[in-house]
Amino acid sequence: MPKYWISAAETGVFCIFGAKGNFEGHGIELPGKSADRAAQLDNINLHVGALQPDTFAPQSFDAVTLVHVYEHLPNPRQTLETLQKIVKPGGKLFIYLPNIDSFQSRWFKGLWLHLDPPRHLFLQAPADLIRHCRSYGFELAEKQFFNPEYNPFGMQQSLLNMVYAKRELLYEHLKGNQQYTADYAAWHLIWQKWFFRLTFPLFIATDFIAALFGKSATFVFVFEKK
Repeated sequence: MPKYWISAAETGVFCIFGAKGNFEGHGIELPGKSADRAAQLDNINLHVGALQPDTFAPQSFDAVTLVHVYEHLPNPRQTLETLQKIVKPGGKLFIYLPNIDSFQSRWFKGLWLHLDPPRHLFLQAPADLIRHCRSYGFELAEKQFFNPEYNPFGMQQSLLNMVYAKRELLYEHLKGNQQYTADYAAWHLIWQKWFFRLTFPLFIATDFIAALFGKSATFVFVFEKK
């Protein structure tokens, strides 16, 4: 049975993935709401706590996914050292990451949505990530820059950040964070939602163009363990 490790925050992804076949899923997450949600699922073997070198046995995983996890790691090098040990030869490592070398990052700088201070601790340009992972035995197998889930909204929210003194208002409103948006009247949020709806097709098109140059706001790399 193939054995997969995911972040507990990605359990929705695994539920879809697991429905496609017979997989053994393992998750790891720090104590908190994400871990609490994952603990409710029967098909996830959850480890609550930080990843340590001895958390899992050597060469025990066919694939590991880090879906917008890498940028939150306080010590990416230590994590890659551990992944080098626990991923089987020929196994896959999926990394989803904001692109610090993107057009959006260069245009918006500190107002860029995906910079996300102080939660994002570590961002690497695609070329640097490839070199870094190669030094731990992972070779790039696939890459994807076009992503309508993350990239168009990154452009929209970053533009709104240029208008409002408080950043990420629309993002927090869509998450239901009423405490964060309480300082603003309802009409501010209404027009931002209409801006989101009306400009979304435009920014899907611009993301497609940015992806052709490898300059989109986020990217997905699939590495193979040699």
